[in-house]
Amino acid sequence: MGASRSPSQAVADVLAVYLGPHTARNAVRTFSERALGRGPETMTPDDVPRLLEALRPMLCTLLGSVQGQGVLERIRSELP
Repeated sequence: MGASRSPSQAVADVLAVYLGPHTARNAVRTFSERALGRGPETMTPDDVPRLLEALRPMLCTLLGSVQGQGVLERIRSELP
């Protein structure tokens, strides 16, 4: 992931491969507001684990458990 990207953009970039760019941005926004109580523009690297836990059920439902877990692991591995 590029150093110039925000954590929320980095998560959305990985999700976009599986969900499409529009849905990925919306998912990050929605789940950031639910899990963190604020918008994705305020997200810090320390917030990413909570966001990923909030995204887990949705990803596992849409992609299946194995692939959903794989996406979460990919995000974790690509973020600093």
